[in-house]
Amino acid sequence: MGEFAKWLSEALEPVTAFAAMSACSRSIPFADGNGRTARLLMNLILLKAGYPPVVIGPEQRPAYIDALQAMQLGGNTEPYDRLMAGRLETSLDHHIAFLGRGIKRG
Repeated sequence: MGEFAKWLSEALEPVTAFAAMSACSRSIPFADGNGRTARLLMNLILLKAGYPPVVIGPEQRPAYIDALQAMQLGGNTEPYDRLMAGRLETSLDHHIAFLGRGIKRG
């Protein structure tokens, strides 16, 4: 955990948020809550880099579980990376639209 905390404090690139999720899922030693902890840390990195948080809603949960299993069991990170990049893009679009509505009113 000490090494992971050091790595996390040095993670400056938002792309490392994807790696944080992978690392957390495999190395955080909690009996329950590893995924929630990993997503929290991933969003912390994104927020530190000026990005909005990524939300995994109930409708994305099956694809999210499948992507995690592909990563953890087979080492294939592509489905996970694609899903998370899509969720980040959706979050950015949502925030831009929200800001646009505020600008039009002002």
